[in-house]
Amino acid sequence: MPRGLFALRLLFAVCARALPGGSGMPKQKISKFYYTDAHLSARILASIRSTNRSRDKEMSVLQASSSAISIRSGRALPAADRAAFVSAMSGAVTSVNVVTTGGAAGMFGVTVSAMASVSADPPMLLVCVNQRSPACAAIRENGVFCVNLLAVHQDSISDVFAGHPREGEAFDFRCAQWQAAATGSARLPDAASTFDCAVHDSHDVGTHTIFVGRVVEVTATQSAPLAHCRRTYCHPAALPLNG
Repeated sequence: MPRGLFALRLLFAVCARALPGGSGMPKQKISKFYYTDAHLSARILASIRSTNRSRDKEMSVLQASSSAISIRSGRALPAADRAAFVSAMSGAVTSVNVVTTGGAAGMFGVTVSAMASVSADPPMLLVCVNQRSPACAAIRENGVFCVNLLAVHQDSISDVFAGHPREGEAFDFRCAQWQAAATGSARLPDAASTFDCAVHDSHDVGTHTIFVGRVVEVTATQSAPLAHCRRTYCHPAALPLNG
């Protein structure tokens, strides 16, 4: 039974018992009382149903409008050509970072260029790691990682963790001297900067996973940072001031 109809019947029953005569009220008067209020009840219920129909109609219009917006905003757009995209992105000047992780899943490292600050309050940053790299699954399981912002003299370390070392084995930590950071991840003491992080969040996007890390410890040296642009290593230089 609809809640509104139940409430009306309950109200009518209480009113009927409150009338003079109580249970001794003549049947004719009782039936007349219910007959009169039954009409009132019918009118009220008809009004409620009409209101509900109007509301449902408005909701249908709103839903149809939302669907239309969704269809318009979600229309298929052509994807940029992959080769053209990669070529254009090579013009970006990026930092060169070796992201390491240590823990139950093991110790792994990988070179990445996609690293950026997210927040200073609290200190947070993000890195993008290719899902094909074993480091990606290890970071997720260990829940920690350390970003080693390489110095200008550490390009060979970048090559090792990019998978194409000039000598020795790929992804071999013996290519440099490391320290254990607070999280247990490997840290380069002579890197330009290091950011030791606990994983705050992660998102799989395309071929990569974006890890957002809450920074628990940082180190910095006076070494110039290594950069990468146009498929080669470079380093920042100050521009001469005008005048």
